[in-house]
Amino acid sequence: MPVTVLEQFRFEADSVRGSKFLVTVAPATTDSQARETLASCRQNFPDASHHCSAWRIATPNTERASDDGEPGGSAGRPMLAQLAGRDAVDIVAVVCRWFGGTKLGVGGLVRAYGGSLRDALDAAPLQPWEQTIDVIISHRHGSSNAIEQVLARFGAKSTSSSFGSGVERHVVVARDRLAALRLAVADASSGTARISLADDQSSRDQSSRTDW
Repeated sequence: MPVTVLEQFRFEADSVRGSKFLVTVAPATTDSQARETLASCRQNFPDASHHCSAWRIATPNTERASDDGEPGGSAGRPMLAQLAGRDAVDIVAVVCRWFGGTKLGVGGLVRAYGGSLRDALDAAPLQPWEQTIDVIISHRHGSSNAIEQVLARFGAKSTSSSFGSGVERHVVVARDRLAALRLAVADASSGTARISLADDQSSRDQSSRTDW
């Protein structure tokens, strides 16, 4: 059964001949989300010698790996193998290494990067993976508490919100729960809230743009 993580998880792996390894595992349903996590690690740990990464996205089926300056195939690929071995999807892993002064060789790096992520996945709160969909819920301010209770009941995660004359929430929910979520949101808001697919909204935004 495929697994994933629902929240970012950080793990300090065992040092290897003076080199330190810090593993970050986070959810990612798109390439851009995975790259955002990688960029965040670079920003948070700028003194690390390398920021190696691997991720697997379910839809579209995507696998990527980067050695970030380590010898080819010595970091990203072993990390990707660990993710694939767990059948982990919609997930990104970044391993930051602080060089300890002793070269590990290609074989040593493969063991260090792969082993660091293996140990992190052993400790991470992995969850069964469900196919998800991104939606936008638009509702009145007065419905906020009721909508939040509905989201919690359906295990839907709000990824961002904007506030104006009303509230617009970007939400990730299991695809097979969307129909029931629509009904619950309508009931909680007395029929005033609206749910639209994020992809549909993005398409409308693109079509309304004018190049000058």
